[in-house]
Amino acid sequence: MEEAKVILTKYHGGDDPNHPLVLFQIREFEEGIKVEKASAFWDYSGLVSDQDCRLFALTRSLRETKEYYSSTRRLNDNAP
Repeated sequence: MEEAKVILTKYHGGDDPNHPLVLFQIREFEEGIKVEKASAFWDYSGLVSDQDCRLFALTRSLRETKEYYSSTRRLNDNAP
């Protein structure tokens, strides 16, 4: 964040790090980062954003489902 503040000060603040525009933009950056962190945890839209991603998600879920049921069946076959 400090690097961003230096750049903003140089180009937008007239070499004044306490210029209102610099402070405003830093606050905007910080808020944007908070929003991204909060929404990124539950955001699965990247898995279905295009056809390749949807195909990957489908094949991965089918493979995991097959593995789950295969291991369950093996455990049941070995049961007394």
